[in-house]
Amino acid sequence: MNKQFLSVRSLASKSPESPGKQKICRNCDKQATKEALFDVGNGISVLERYCESCLGVMLKDIGSIA
Repeated sequence: MNKQFLSVRSLASKSPESPGKQKICRNCDKQATKEALFDVGNGISVLERYCESCLGVMLKDIGSIA
């Protein structure tokens, strides 16, 4: 899948729809604190959740500045 990075935002610690449900980083299974939005083409966007450490690595890998 070819994806283009669009933006990053802070993840709310508790969602009103699912209180107590923890969001997990897609790389390391720690608690996610950020959400990254990617465009994958054909009008489709993907939202991925990351912890601070993994977000920094991902942004460095794609050449973006956090």
